[in-house]
Amino acid sequence: MAKTLFLLEPNFNSTAEQKLNGKLIQDAFDTEFSSYDKVDEVTAKIEAGEIELIIAYLHELSSESKKGFLQILNHDRQTPFLLCGSHEELHKYYERVDARIVKYLQLPVTINDFIQVVREELAKIRGVEIEAVIAENKTEESEKVEKTKSVPVDPRKHILIVDDDPVSLRTFTNILKNDYATSVVKSGAQALEFLGKEIPDLILLDYEMPVMNGVQTFEAILSEENLKDIPVVFLTGVSDAGYVTEALKKKPAGYVLKSEKEEIIKSKIKDVLERIDNNKKYNTPRTDY
Repeated sequence: MAKTLFLLEPNFNSTAEQKLNGKLIQDAFDTEFSSYDKVDEVTAKIEAGEIELIIAYLHELSSESKKGFLQILNHDRQTPFLLCGSHEELHKYYERVDARIVKYLQLPVTINDFIQVVREELAKIRGVEIEAVIAENKTEESEKVEKTKSVPVDPRKHILIVDDDPVSLRTFTNILKNDYATSVVKSGAQALEFLGKEIPDLILLDYEMPVMNGVQTFEAILSEENLKDIPVVFLTGVSDAGYVTEALKKKPAGYVLKSEKEEIIKSKIKDVLERIDNNKKYNTPRTDY
């Protein structure tokens, strides 16, 4: 099945909200993200028949991105485009280009309305009812689940470690690997991508990371209904009370100082996991842990 291709400015997904919206879009239909500076890559996908619909986000494009967009837009007359932008930005393309533009979507628009519009356009392109588009995505998700079921599962608790420092990742993996199954990612964005595929029993989250720090990542996790109950323990490399206080305002499951002794780190993590298990056992709702 061909993909929906979403074209954006390079480095567009820099905020927690943008990353979260990207995840919601990927969950709604088979979507790939690319940028206007990858003209050759995008046109190659078009020529290979890999793209069913191209969605172009035109809001506040740089001059270089505008050039790239026009090259992609004029490359093929058959591939359908859905353009998103302000009235002024869309007006530039109203019946002024020799391309197959199936929808002009004026911003602002909510993420749910956007997903609905794209589903409607995909249904038109495929010549089916919109329910078929939704059902197809559910079928694809079910197939992914079945494939996951066929893989042997580690019975131990699974901990996701999120830290941009490779030394810290290696240290905590070594501390935990004998007692827990561990996975590692190097940024908040990678953490959200990971959580879209797998739910760990606990997240160890570095407080200080570039681009998307620990607090922003935690806020993004809390905003997702299926992720908000994952216990999060903040990792911090500083002992300053101000950092700890700021982190605890978000009500995580706890915090660990990276400088603490191995025995203390393991004890804190064990206590958090036992507390969570007890909450589940007695059906206690998530509060402050």
